[in-house]
Amino acid sequence: MKDLSKPSLAAVLGVALSLAACGIPGADAQPGLQSPKETTQAQKPVRVVTDPVYTGSASGELSSMAHKINLYVTAHRDTFSGAYFASDSSKLFVGVARPSDAAAKRLEELAKKLDPGHKQIVLVDAQWSWSELDSVKEILVKKYMGKGQEAIQSVGLNTALDAVVVGVLGRPDIPIRDNPAVIEIAHHYGDVVVFRETSRIGDAIGG
Repeated sequence: MKDLSKPSLAAVLGVALSLAACGIPGADAQPGLQSPKETTQAQKPVRVVTDPVYTGSASGELSSMAHKINLYVTAHRDTFSGAYFASDSSKLFVGVARPSDAAAKRLEELAKKLDPGHKQIVLVDAQWSWSELDSVKEILVKKYMGKGQEAIQSVGLNTALDAVVVGVLGRPDIPIRDNPAVIEIAHHYGDVVVFRETSRIGDAIGG
């Protein structure tokens, strides 16, 4: 496999493709998935992110490659975390959560066929698969959205960050890291979640 190292800073700031912004699922996580578990350890640090800054747009050639890659990744959510463009739209990154899966091997072959020089499609390591992240997203939606938890405004996925992004309503009287709901979620899910401060209800999650 070409490159299974962690994404560079530029990659982490990349823009998650629209395929990762799926709707709230109605079904439970698929049987057999080893989903991220709640942790009972000491309080976890709260990771706060801001909207990514990016420039340019993908070339027609890269957009065509991305379409083919997205179709494949979407069909194998247990193996991949998703696909996303670099911050300057010059490359397409694909998060591989299970590199030993047959699906990962086939994707490597597809990437090599589409991009023989390995200049535009980069395979990177992902800690969680799309299915695993989505199962955590579903739990958080059911527990915090529409349950009188005004602090939590939105829950979504960001492939570039390899995490579930929780939108939190900003308050002038309390920093986001001191928000009780934020502390509770971070304690239970640790690195699986990151937080983004929003200014109003319905503010969209970046990524």
